[in-house]
Amino acid sequence: MRSVVGLTVLPLLVAGTILFFAVPLIMENTGNECQALEKYNASNAARSVTGSTSGPIYGMLNGLAQSVATGEATSAAEANAHPNIPVNLSCTYDFWKAL
Repeated sequence: MRSVVGLTVLPLLVAGTILFFAVPLIMENTGNECQALEKYNASNAARSVTGSTSGPIYGMLNGLAQSVATGEATSAAEANAHPNIPVNLSCTYDFWKAL
């Protein structure tokens, strides 16, 4: 009985962990978690300024913000905010929190 539960739970935990880290990367089409968070925040900031997710001003602001979103600033901020947590985990957690 215990081995059947273990065989069921372990793959679910592995799949959940993979999805936890993969979804931000896929959604923002990036190579690291902090860049994904920075791009998501940049897109939200452009939407807040323009009030929508379409139009030339949104496109210009979002494009500019996306092009400079390297993840370095977010990585440094996350390292300072959570010094005992790995930066990738911290960025991923904050990405999910921002959704």
